[in-house]
Amino acid sequence: MRQLYPRDMRPNPFVALIGFLVCGPGIAQGTAIDRFFAKSGDITGDGSQSTLTLHITGESMSASFKWSLTISDSHGAMIYRVNRDDTRLDHFFRDDGYVTGCTGYENCKKRYYFHDLPERIFASLVPSSQAWARLSDENVSRDIRETATRYLQAQGLPDRAISGAINEICSGLQKPGYRQLIVPISAVQDAPPMIWVASVRLFVPFYED
Repeated sequence: MRQLYPRDMRPNPFVALIGFLVCGPGIAQGTAIDRFFAKSGDITGDGSQSTLTLHITGESMSASFKWSLTISDSHGAMIYRVNRDDTRLDHFFRDDGYVTGCTGYENCKKRYYFHDLPERIFASLVPSSQAWARLSDENVSRDIRETATRYLQAQGLPDRAISGAINEICSGLQKPGYRQLIVPISAVQDAPPMIWVASVRLFVPFYED
């Protein structure tokens, strides 16, 4: 389920660049797609600058796309990477309503990959204006522990580190200013939100609806 996230309403030159890519000159038929989008900000909440880089490739506009998201810390070390192959999603761009604000296969692919996708990812850099409202719900609190525990166990972390990481997550969500990393799965679905956990140096999913 798509998660709501805060938006930075200040003028942003990056958004203007995205707008040019969507509304500007068309892409010649058969031209290979190889696009980079990058933005820096404090996604870990520790005051340091990280760089988020989105790389989108495809044989042409009529072929399915692949993309990757990498996050590098202020020293250039990679702290997160995810790869997506959207072959199974490509035909959905022909469906009306799959991507909001467009019609037509090619127009909707441009809208999603060159505008909506980077916009949704880079919104993760904006700190929350309030504490996570659902944290007081006992069921949600239990889900946080279960979701984070499964992920951290899969990373091979010992129980003591997992316990500390979960406490860090809950503490971070209890006050304004936390950042949640949102990585889309498709135009209509996001992966579970993740939060940076400094004690284990990982982005950890903390809630599955």
